[in-house]
Amino acid sequence: MPIALFNLRHVEEDCETFRFYSEGVSPGVAGVIDAVDSERLALCRALGLDLESAASMIKDYYHVKGETTYETIKNWEAVHEYVLPDPLHYVEEELMYGLAPLVSLCDTFGVPAPTARMLVESWSVVEGIDYWKKGVTCEDLGFRGKSSQEIVDMVTRRENNV
Repeated sequence: MPIALFNLRHVEEDCETFRFYSEGVSPGVAGVIDAVDSERLALCRALGLDLESAASMIKDYYHVKGETTYETIKNWEAVHEYVLPDPLHYVEEELMYGLAPLVSLCDTFGVPAPTARMLVESWSVVEGIDYWKKGVTCEDLGFRGKSSQEIVDMVTRRENNV
């Protein structure tokens, strides 16, 4: 998501040749990725979950080395030449089913999510779409009014019927 926003000219004008990860990630973009991931991890802690960072998952699964998220992505050979087929479709899905629900859950549990919120707001301006209305919310998922344990139970037992 941050990669697409901070490389918008490439996403809009030369997406057929733009190597999304190898060309799109700078130290600053990686910092935004880290900020969103920190918000995700803070929400997980509020839900009583202990998960690892996105960079750690990449390192573990793909056997990639790197001290920082930037280094990890730069060393991730599996995606080095990857050209995202339809970046704006990816962005829309990530907004509706990733960041909007993340912010909704963070709001419910009092977890600050300024970076994720900024990304949703920015893409709403770029696309002329209100992703707060179009995206999935706690109410849509049946989470409103539930405790953190009830939400975890709903998700892990697949009782949410979503």
